[in-house]
Amino acid sequence: MNIINMLEMQKKVDAKILKKCKISDDELFINLSIALVVEISELANELQDFKHWKHSKKIDLIKAKEELADCIAFALALVNLDKEMVTENDIQSKFKMIDQIAADPSGTDFNDRLSTTSHLLLGAAQIEEYKRSSMLFSLITFGVVNLGMTLNEIEDEYMKKSQINIQRQENNY
Repeated sequence: MNIINMLEMQKKVDAKILKKCKISDDELFINLSIALVVEISELANELQDFKHWKHSKKIDLIKAKEELADCIAFALALVNLDKEMVTENDIQSKFKMIDQIAADPSGTDFNDRLSTTSHLLLGAAQIEEYKRSSMLFSLITFGVVNLGMTLNEIEDEYMKKSQINIQRQENNY
């Protein structure tokens, strides 16, 4: 996975979008934060882990992975908007942590591990107080641990979605 390439791709997507609208950085931050919460909610809805009242849950992992890519896109946009610089050292230390978590996930029961979508939502709702790159790496970790994705699969899913988003902008989405 190459986070720097993903950040650059998101800059391209966002440049196409922002070329068509006038919006302040403050408004953009608010909109991106809301969009991230909405996308994490859509991911949670796909996984249904918060639906304690529902006993017959059919989980569509393909759709969940697509929703994760949407979440990552907004997290990348927030990191790009931030003045905080993501360094190569930050990336290496985060990936080392992700590898450790993936090697020994805290729960072996898939449904137990899915409950972390609520933690993602809570973190996204408080993004102003949360280091934005931490949210990005939390989403990546979620994909590895809870969706069984490799880092390369996460990057590929994100890049696929980015191409769709660029195409949408070119078609006046």
